[in-house]
Amino acid sequence: MAGANDGKAGLIESISAAVVVHDADTRITRCNAAAQGLLGLTEAQLLGKDSADPAWRFLRADGTAMPAEEYPVNRVLADQQPLQDLILGIQRPDSPDIAWVLVGAVPVSDPDGGLSRVVVTFMDISLQKRAEAELRRARREWEGIFQAIGQPAMILDPEHGVVTANRAVVRLTGMSAEDLRGKKCYEVFHHTGEAPRGCPFEKMLSSGRLETVEMEMEALGRVFLVSCTPMVDDRGNLERVIHIATDVTEQRQAAEALRMTQSAVDRTSVAVFWIEPHARFLYVNDAACRSLGYSRDELLAMTVHDIDPDFPREVWAAHWEDLRRAGSMTFESRHRRKDGRTFPVEITINYLKFDGRECNFAFAQDISERRHLQQQLLYAQKLDSISTLAAGVAHNFNNILTAILGNVELARRGTGRTGNLERAMEAVDRGAQLTKQLLSFSRRECGAKTAVSVAKLLDSVSQTLGAVLDSNIQVTCRVSDDAAHALANFAEIEQVLMNICLNAQEAMPKGGVLGIHANTVNLPPEYCRAHESMVPGEHIRISVRDTGTGMDEETLARIFDPFFTTKGPDRGTGLGLSSAYQAVARHGGAIEVASEVGRGTTFTVYLPATEKPEGDVARAEAAEPVGGNETVLVVDDDEMVLSMLEESLVLLGYTVLTAGNGKDAVDIYRQGRDRIDLVLLDYMMPGMDGEDAYGELRKINADVRVLVISGYDEESKVKPLLEAGVDGFIQKPVDLCKLSRAVRNVLDEP
Repeated sequence: MAGANDGKAGLIESISAAVVVHDADTRITRCNAAAQGLLGLTEAQLLGKDSADPAWRFLRADGTAMPAEEYPVNRVLADQQPLQDLILGIQRPDSPDIAWVLVGAVPVSDPDGGLSRVVVTFMDISLQKRAEAELRRARREWEGIFQAIGQPAMILDPEHGVVTANRAVVRLTGMSAEDLRGKKCYEVFHHTGEAPRGCPFEKMLSSGRLETVEMEMEALGRVFLVSCTPMVDDRGNLERVIHIATDVTEQRQAAEALRMTQSAVDRTSVAVFWIEPHARFLYVNDAACRSLGYSRDELLAMTVHDIDPDFPREVWAAHWEDLRRAGSMTFESRHRRKDGRTFPVEITINYLKFDGRECNFAFAQDISERRHLQQQLLYAQKLDSISTLAAGVAHNFNNILTAILGNVELARRGTGRTGNLERAMEAVDRGAQLTKQLLSFSRRECGAKTAVSVAKLLDSVSQTLGAVLDSNIQVTCRVSDDAAHALANFAEIEQVLMNICLNAQEAMPKGGVLGIHANTVNLPPEYCRAHESMVPGEHIRISVRDTGTGMDEETLARIFDPFFTTKGPDRGTGLGLSSAYQAVARHGGAIEVASEVGRGTTFTVYLPATEKPEGDVARAEAAEPVGGNETVLVVDDDEMVLSMLEESLVLLGYTVLTAGNGKDAVDIYRQGRDRIDLVLLDYMMPGMDGEDAYGELRKINADVRVLVISGYDEESKVKPLLEAGVDGFIQKPVDLCKLSRAVRNVLDEP
């Protein structure tokens, strides 16, 4: 008997599956090592245990707790039938993990036919269960991802049939997932009975690889980028196809709009530049190429410094920083063509940041014609002022001539008081100063901006106004100590202030007070943003206030409009204040006006302040005449002037030769060039004028010393002659001291 038991025990141990033998009372009578390991209990702990023992905890296949009556041994005892393929989970006392097993149970009868034992076998299927769970999780995850794809995605069979479709397809087509299943993809997207031309599915079948095609799906009214990816089995046979359609309608529309924009920008008449932070061009349009004379490839290899002389490398970094802060700027500059010629441009620039990349989008407009028209406009306005100036100047000159004539007559007769000649000289100085003001006022060209003394500017304006305004108008002028220099063109800003003051006279027919005040202010960025030509910082503020009739709101709104005037017919062109507004804007400044009916008007002009340039110190003239013993050829067509100059130079000790015109002067110099040390040459003469005469003198002697004398100032008609290389210039009228100093300055030059 013992041998039989030993044989059964050996058989049980040899089985790889876990084996547990229960008696009819469910107590465990035998168990092999596999059962001990699977259940997590030793043989001593297992033997004698029955099914009601609290150590057992079985789970159904769905993970819920299994009641004791469903335990395998209890079911077999209850049914008297074998049990197969029952899946249950075992929670072992030594581990939190659940061991999943496949259970079989067989009843064993005794010789009398009664049920004496139940043999239960356990096959560990934990790995299989975990694999199944992982597979289910992976499928859920894949399904979640598939459904979450924003683009319409489908899985197709090899015959174009829809196996499954995601939510994006449902939304796009308005069909349910069930309705979509089994339909052909071309039925869904094209509403046709066959694959369309260029179908990526058909191309994939031919190539055996991923194919992507942009297709317009008329049925849906959209454009899609469609890709078909093959999925094959281990033998390389096509099983499924991943079909994804990406809606590119907006991208295509944007690309088309961009293409049209590109075409429009390329063909616009305004030069367009895209510029990167290091001043290199990223893009230029056709107009930019035409205006500069370069090809597009040439410009794209260049920088701003190559075409704009006003933006050298050393100022570019500061300019870019200013643009970054301001966002947008408009200013005037110059562009240089391939042939070296320059032309004025108005540039509007915009700071942009795209995908983290900075750039400058610039428009450049050739303003050569505008500059010409502005000069004509300014000149026309000056002509408009001549009628006002003429009466005042005539009156003032009559007073000056009366003073000169009277004092000279008294001195000649010896009947006047002492000092008659000195008073006559003072009157001459007044006449000379008035002439200088008129010449400055009449200049047609404005020239470059320099550091202009505000005090001298307003003094010049005041003196001119004294000759022009009615005597019943009192002019007051005050310059604060902090208002030193403005960056401006003297003549142009003088013209601006004269325009304002002459308009003020019209508003004070019965007289009044005209006050001019200048001081320095620091303008903040908020103010300058409203005036695109301005840069924050110190500015000179010049206020012109009258006590006249004032203006209503309607007039104020149009005060700077070209050709708008409140004067009567034939009394004004309406260009004065319009010209003033444009001139101040060109200076990087602003002009404002405030007025109330019956309470006067105030014009305020803002100009950039600047430091006084080094070396801007006037050279003091000699208090006494300085003579010499050289030979001077004096040339002037006015006999009175010629005689006066001859006598003056003889008085100073010079040997003097005279000529009444340019031709005689050239002949005299040709004959006596070795003894003539200086030619004092009038500019305006009939026949051969000063400019032509100078050219002939240079042919005789390239080193001839020439001092030009003229009633014009050096910024007007005389300028070309000065630029040609003459040694000096003196403006009429001249006194003995002024003449002597000018002559000696030329003669003493090495």
